[in-house]
Amino acid sequence: LNDAQEPRRRIMEDEGEQALGEEGAGSTEAEPTSDGRRWHVCVHAGCGQKFKYKSALTRHTRLHTGERPYVCRFEGCGKAFSESGALTLHVRVHTGERPYVCRFE
Repeated sequence: LNDAQEPRRRIMEDEGEQALGEEGAGSTEAEPTSDGRRWHVCVHAGCGQKFKYKSALTRHTRLHTGERPYVCRFEGCGKAFSESGALTLHVRVHTGERPYVCRFE
């Protein structure tokens, strides 16, 4: 991985994913993880990325399918997102909510 990809690699490792290009990343075998669990492997052609948690695989699969199940309910908006957290952040555009206060102001 190059320097630009390094932050993504760290996120992937934190979420229990195995980065492409690492040993075994293209395998469809579900060999046990270090804690004895089975990898959840992406079955989309040419991917084979592995995830420690099924929820991470579900989130990843949306990249392939384009599924965006989290839809903004504000009238006239209609934006949709693949992750619930992205919708939560987006809704703040409509509500004006600013939950983090700067203590230097």
